[in-house]
Amino acid sequence: MLYNEETRLCITDLRSTLENVLSALDKGTLVENSHVDTMKSMLDAFGNHVDLNLLRNTPGLDSAYIQGLHYTFGKVIEQDCQLNPREIYEVRSFLRQYDDIMAHSESM
Repeated sequence: MLYNEETRLCITDLRSTLENVLSALDKGTLVENSHVDTMKSMLDAFGNHVDLNLLRNTPGLDSAYIQGLHYTFGKVIEQDCQLNPREIYEVRSFLRQYDDIMAHSESM
């Protein structure tokens, strides 16, 4: 259960779903409850398939950002994807940092 393809897919799904939520909010579209429920299922799947303790031992991988992604995803769900402009900015800023760090980790 280290940084394998299944783990990578779970992490990538969280990342792309957050981006999709932000894009919808930027357009003024409300995220439907059914989508929030799907996101909750994704977070559960992440918890079942990704062992953060093992990721900490993966050389060259900054697991703190993966934990941050997990935390941020959970916070967005807690708010039913109803974020104010400042929160959208903060999540987008985190995602930019996340992308930079992950790109560096994968190049190692």
